[in-house]
Amino acid sequence: MSTASRSFGTTALVAISIFGLASCLRPAITAIGPLLPDINATTGLSYGSLGLLGSLPLLLFAVVAPFAAIALRYGGPAAVARWMALTLVVGIVVRSVAGVPGLWVGTVLLAGAIAIGNVLVPVLVRRDYARHAALASGANALVISTFAGLGSGLAIAFTDLTGDWRRTLLLWAVPPALVAGVWFLRREEPGETFLGPQPRRTSQLRSPVAWAVTGFMGLQSLTFYLVVNWMPSIEISRGVATEDAALHLLLYQLVGAPFGLIASWLLHRTGRYLMVTLGVSIPMLVGALGLVLTDGSALLWLLLAAPGSAGALAVALQLMAHHAVDARTAAGLSAMANAGGYLLAAVGPFAAGLLHEWTSSWTPALWVLVVAAVAQLIVAVGAAGPTPNARTS
Repeated sequence: MSTASRSFGTTALVAISIFGLASCLRPAITAIGPLLPDINATTGLSYGSLGLLGSLPLLLFAVVAPFAAIALRYGGPAAVARWMALTLVVGIVVRSVAGVPGLWVGTVLLAGAIAIGNVLVPVLVRRDYARHAALASGANALVISTFAGLGSGLAIAFTDLTGDWRRTLLLWAVPPALVAGVWFLRREEPGETFLGPQPRRTSQLRSPVAWAVTGFMGLQSLTFYLVVNWMPSIEISRGVATEDAALHLLLYQLVGAPFGLIASWLLHRTGRYLMVTLGVSIPMLVGALGLVLTDGSALLWLLLAAPGSAGALAVALQLMAHHAVDARTAAGLSAMANAGGYLLAAVGPFAAGLLHEWTSSWTPALWVLVVAAVAQLIVAVGAAGPTPNARTS
């Protein structure tokens, strides 16, 4: 094999391993939203319980994220990625075949695995695409958003095809199984440490910018998961057909997906973090206000909000890299932003389901969306601020 062929093969393997892993981070979760009415009908779980089920992955993201940084410190990315992908497969299978208890246990397993991936993938992007970190982060957000859209958008079609929502969820075990195989092909050098030698410890908890990035990450996640979990149910309650509600959610995510790449390109070309961070936060506020103030189909407002979905995710990921001076700092900031951010985000789906159960109306849940969008605009100012000098503890 020629050197050029070997180089191309290595480059392709790196890209497939990283972005393949990214493609597995959302579909197993986003597929749940359109299926909640079916799950409610077949399991008898209340809207409050279903809201907790929707928030459970986000709580696991928060709890497990700090341990992801520890895993990366002592293990190579290939080993961590393999175990993450295989655990995701096991979680999806358990959720699909073990009844109501499996629905909860499987969700815990798959969410724990995804939490590791949430920290691992941005650090891999920063390490393996250091010269093009902004564009690679945009590509990462594009992949995540596209497959998130496929997870929710294909849920009803797959259920019509398979005849059961459990089989639909089971289908999403295939991609992580394939990705695990790819990571078995990608090996690190013996004795290589992922994050490098241990420097003097720095505390992200002392950085106002780190807290602002965490808030931005959490609020954009809160709005996304509230929409993905409950928008089909909200539209169905407004008289929209189930298939149309699923299609609207698919369009929301697919239309928004390219804006992650656009936002990253703008950051790379202009370096104007404040302008771009505010720019990707405005669409969700516009869409949320439209959803509160109108009735009927939500398609128009979802399409207006769409650029702020993947766009905000891309900016959040890029902010973690922007404020980090090395791979270890990136892992620490990523762990903090994921832990604190997803803890905040978990409020969204649970509060929406509980408020609906208490009031028999979706309007309070939509006001939660509006408040979160306003808060995102506010914290965006601090998150896009200058990187402070690292302080030692």
